[in-house]
Amino acid sequence: MSKRTRDNFTQRTIDALRRRVSNCCSNPECYVLTVEPQATDPTKVIDTGVAAHICAASIGGPRYKAEMTTEERKDINNAIWLCAHCSIKIDREPEAYPAPLLHHWKKEAEHRIKINSNSRLYTQNEADYKVHRTLLQGIGVNLSDRMQTSISEVARAVKSYIHKLDPRLDVEYSFINGSNHFEINVKEDTDDPVIINFIPIDPSEYNEKFSDLIDHGQTLSCDIAKVTTNSLGLDSIFPQNLDPRQYRGQPIPLNS
Repeated sequence: MSKRTRDNFTQRTIDALRRRVSNCCSNPECYVLTVEPQATDPTKVIDTGVAAHICAASIGGPRYKAEMTTEERKDINNAIWLCAHCSIKIDREPEAYPAPLLHHWKKEAEHRIKINSNSRLYTQNEADYKVHRTLLQGIGVNLSDRMQTSISEVARAVKSYIHKLDPRLDVEYSFINGSNHFEINVKEDTDDPVIINFIPIDPSEYNEKFSDLIDHGQTLSCDIAKVTTNSLGLDSIFPQNLDPRQYRGQPIPLNS
């Protein structure tokens, strides 16, 4: 009895598959680049991507369909380009990665490349910088176009900027899950108190939640209509002329 051979993809199919996603993994939670130039040979590259079968190439494989013909198994429609890690993952747990899901990954990956055609490729650090720069410009912090910076450097720039506006403040900045976070501290040696007035949209709701804060230590969260302060530093953080339909005050932990 002869051993059944795998219905492998042709090199032409593999090359077309990888080019359709620009050598990027098709897993939407991954999208890593799967090719890089060799350091020792200027004519060669290192490929870390795999032309994976959506439905297995041979009997007993993950997502195998007996009704498929050899031509269908070898066809590009049964192929998805993945990094080595993701290609192993989908085959080790095929129940979690059924064929319809992989077809969806492939479609979305190709669409992602199509809509970004002829666009500049940014590294993760460059993309993070542009996001941080845009967000910080909204509070008046301007970073140089030449300054490719980490979030820690951005945090130091914010701290310095706000301190110059109001030396009474010691502000720590962080960027978490797409949101700006400010920890506002007032220096102990100041004789001039820092005042913040929150004007809620619903005063009765605010009073109830404020009572819960005082009586039970619960975090205070409410919709804010207006914020007034006696600090230029705080004014740069809290938007003036708030649109209550679009702005929601985030949970603010207060120490008892």
